[in-house]
Amino acid sequence: MDDIERLADHWNKPEYKGKQVILLGFTDDQGSHASNQKLAESRANAVAGELKSHGISNVLVKGLGEIM
Repeated sequence: MDDIERLADHWNKPEYKGKQVILLGFTDDQGSHASNQKLAESRANAVAGELKSHGISNVLVKGLGEIM
């Protein structure tokens, strides 16, 4: 079982029904702010897509670029 499947199994439990998953995407500080922002959003959206394919539909995605 991979990480996404384990996470989906956890969030599919009855006690989490209706709860929202928040995914934050990050990058390192290489490249421009704009390209890092786009990459961070793309990474978070990719994970959200995988979660949705495992039945997790209430996912909020935010790309934060090179913050942190």
